Amino acid sequence: MGQIYIVLNWKIYASIADCFILPPYIRQLAGEVLSYNLKFILCPPAPFLSTVFEVLKPLPKNLALGAQDISHIEDGAATGEIAAKTVSPWASYTIVGHSEHRHNHHETNYRISEKASLALKYNLVPIICVGEEKRSGIATTFVEEQLAQSLVLLDKEALKKVIIAYEPVWAIGAQDPAPQDYAENMLKHLRKLLPAETKIMYGGSVFEDNAKDFIEVGFDGLFIGRASLKRKSLEGIINKIKDVINSRSTTQK
Repeated sequence: MGQIYIVLNWKIYASIADCFILPPYIRQLAGEVLSYNLKFILCPPAPFLSTVFEVLKPLPKNLALGAQDISHIEDGAATGEIAAKTVSPWASYTIVGHSEHRHNHHETNYRISEKASLALKYNLVPIICVGEEKRSGIATTFVEEQLAQSLVLLDKEALKKVIIAYEPVWAIGAQDPAPQDYAENMLKHLRKLLPAETKIMYGGSVFEDNAKDFIEVGFDGLFIGRASLKRKSLEGIINKIKDVINSRSTTQK
């Protein structure tokens, strides 16, 4: 079983106090699961990146920081934007194309591709989010087109370096995530479109009760929002992932 990625997207729920209280706990948790080949990517609000970095250092090898977004503009007159070069001293990853950002900022797929390309230039691994607005029979077609347009500026070698986060928009912040078979069908479709090296995660109302489902069907990790700020919820999710890994190890023996 390959490395499993756990993205902790704090959105703007976190306060400055959280930046001192939660990271040491996450570092401890990462150390405890080192043998399970889990990789944590903590994405605090951009103004807190340097603070969290200082609290965490030295970072264990299975814990890295990520930005929640970057600008498509590399440098210059872009008031309020967050440049890739600005976050690169602390972050190794960046989310681009999250559905909330696509919606609130009217981002096009091409804009997402610009951001992903710029991220790679500054040695940031882009976590590119895709997902359908509504659950329907044409969801796979919609996501395929969205993915292709969001990757248009990346060559095949670049595609091997990115992470894709499948997040059905209708499931984000809801009580019900995508059903296991529905998510598995989308995963199989995405696998056909991408190089074998490309990692694909699931996001959208990931909690302790359902985390196991998405790892079992083959996703390379989980994209966690609100639950990532709650110790018991996060511990529960990690324990479910460990159960899947232990089960597979037992089966292979």
